[in-house]
Amino acid sequence: MNHQRLANSTAHSAGKMALKLLLLVSVVTALNFAGQWLADYLNFQVWPHNPEYMDRIVLVLMIVFFIFMTLPFFPAIEIGLLLLALVSVKGVIVIYCLTILALSLAFEVGRYIPLNALVRLLNFFHLTKASRIIAGMAEVERRDRLDTLREALGSDKSRFWVNHRYLLVAVLLNMPGNSVIGGGGGIALLCGMSGIHSYGRFLLTTMLAALPIPALVIAQKLMLVPFQFY
Repeated sequence: MNHQRLANSTAHSAGKMALKLLLLVSVVTALNFAGQWLADYLNFQVWPHNPEYMDRIVLVLMIVFFIFMTLPFFPAIEIGLLLLALVSVKGVIVIYCLTILALSLAFEVGRYIPLNALVRLLNFFHLTKASRIIAGMAEVERRDRLDTLREALGSDKSRFWVNHRYLLVAVLLNMPGNSVIGGGGGIALLCGMSGIHSYGRFLLTTMLAALPIPALVIAQKLMLVPFQFY
């Protein structure tokens, strides 16, 4: 009887976790579709119908892009790609700087959010193992969190990514579909919350990680390469 109750309880918890994760994926997917629709709509409105409104639309898009890039799960990439197609070389540089500024802002905000908030979120999704690890980090000072995390991780592969955490940040920022795990804003926010990243190294990482696409777009606009990247 006890085994039956335990099995039923486990199945019930698994079902609740699946439903909550499905809800999260649905929300993120809806946000991405909304971002793509907004980008397509504004692109249609600007070109070729209303080129005289180009400056205003670009300014609005830059503001929206900055806000979306700062917030977790918001689709900033679609807006960014549209901007890259609309602006000049100077505009590409501005977009690059806005990206770095937005990620830095998200990182700084994360430093003021207690890790217990992440623990509650993980518990909501029934991710108990991750919740226990983060709860252990929350109980110690920031300077001790890295050692606590290393001790809590069981596999060498996990420890590798912790030891090379800035490389992991760069990979995640450039990973297609990273909006599912929070997007650039969510990744930066978690980096700030974790307390295991220094801002200086995080800034350098984001500057390098965000550089390739703007650099390639600038090269294309200067006709240094024969094909487009957006």
